[in-house]
Parts: sequence; structure tokens; C-alpha cells
Amino acid sequence: NAWSTCGAKLFLSKILNIQEETQDAELLNERNLGILYHDVLCAVYEKIRDTDGAFRKEKLDEYRQWTSDAAKDSARAYSEFRGPLAAPLIDTLADRVIEGACSVLESDAELLDGFTPVFLEGELSYAEGGLSYYGRIDRISADDSGTAVLIDYKSGYVTPTGDYAVSSDGTIKDCQIPMYAFLAERAEASPCKGATLDFAWFGDIKKRKYQPVIHDRATIPWNARSKLFSRDEFTPAMEAFSSMTTRYADGINREDFTRPQKLSWTECLSCDFRKICRYVYSVRP
Repeated sequence: NAWSTCGAKLFLSKILNIQEETQDAELLNERNLGILYHDVLCAVYEKIRDTDGAFRKEKLDEYRQWTSDAAKDSARAYSEFRGPLAAPLIDTLADRVIEGACSVLESDAELLDGFTPVFLEGELSYAEGGLSYYGRIDRISADDSGTAVLIDYKSGYVTPTGDYAVSSDGTIKDCQIPMYAFLAERAEASPCKGATLDFAWFGDIKKRKYQPVIHDRATIPWNARSKLFSRDEFTPAMEAFSSMTTRYADGINREDFTRPQKLSWTECLSCDFRKICRYVYSVRP
């Protein structure tokens, strides 16, 4: 995504690994909180799979208790908290993680009752045409009929579904869901290998709901009036993703980390690296 926007941004952020420092005191940043959400949800869904085989909505209260136990254990293990104030901080952190993780369970009770968490925090890889693809999938749940739902948890920013609409230049703003769908349908370790992935959702923990991107309303009803793509409707996004990966590989091979000439000034103005690149400060006749 960064390279598609600006090669210079990729170079500064990923290759030189320049990060903005903050002087603000914070107990836990969003990235670390997200790690705790993932750890707790993985532990709970592993226990659901091992104990019940599949998600059972009638056991939701028991699942909530499992979540509470897992969150408290994870919060205590978090190395940031030591000293006399540790206990109240840990309790506060655990309460926040419990609330967010339980919202995922409640959404499953409504939409995915009877689905088995067949793939949890797993790595998928695939090689084709001289390119290697890699991704880490939070969860894939499937029912007895073979319907599979890929879920990516988000505790912070959630990509708008509209970012997967193909623009006039043949690109999309975000490649995550196309990459995951590509891997899920092809990777040897994927439970969906050789099948079509008809469901790919973001798990929006802050808003306590799922946000589908790829979705078949005929199989799992969805009443919200948000923009959704059937797998067929998502084909242009998959094609754009394929084209973008080819251009990315070519640019990396050529070591092309230049700023695109057509990149808008407003894009540069909002960039975290504008004080290094300094394009927005340049004087032109």
C-alpha cells in the first residue's frame, strides 16, 4: 500500500525504518492493545474448538468467562506493568480487553453459530510467477456445509469497504483483503484451498461489529445498508491487486523509490514524512 502511494514513503518507513517519536505518556499504545486482543481471542477460540468442536451460542456466558480468564492472564503477563500501581492498571487493561473480545463472541452468536474455528493465527504463503506471497490470518471459521468466513480483527482503524473499488488508474487503496483471499484460495495450508472464498470480514472491535467486504447475502443474511461485494463483484479488486503486485515487484527490482509526479499535494501534506521529504516546502516558480 505504501509503495503504491509513494515509493519515497515506503523507503523511509519500511527500509530505513524511521518512526515518529512521541513525548506523550501512554500506558499502552493501540498496537500493543491489539496484540492482547489477538492473543485472547486465539486462546478462547482454540478452547471452543477443543471443547465444543464448534461455536455454540447457548454457551455464550461460559465463553465470556473463558475470555475474562484469558484476558486477566494476558494482562498480568504484559511486561509494561510493574510496581505499586501495577494491580489497578492490569485490572483496567483486562476489563478493556474483555469488553472488546466479548463483542466478537456476541457477533458470532448472532451470525456464526455452529461454525468451527478451523484456522487461528496461522501463516499462509504461496509462490507464483517469481513472486512470493505471505500473510498471517487471524481466523477462518467454517460450517458443516463448507461455507468459510475469513476474519481479520481490527482494534483501531478499519479500512472502508469503498477502498476496494477499482479507481480509474486500475488500482485499489488497500490490498489486505485481496491478499488474504488470494492466499486463502491457493495456499497449501489453507482450509479453503481450491475453493472460492465467499466471505471476508473485518472484526471491528471498537464498534463491536463485523464489517464484511466479501459477502454472500443469500447464505448469511446482512441487513445493514453498507457496500458489500459478492466474490464475483470482488474480481476486479483481485485483478487490480495482481497488477499492483507485479508493478511493486518491478519497482523494488529497479530500486525505484521516487515520489510519483502525479501524487497530490494534499496527500503529501498529510504524510508523516513530509518534514524529511520536504516536498510540501519546496518553492516553485
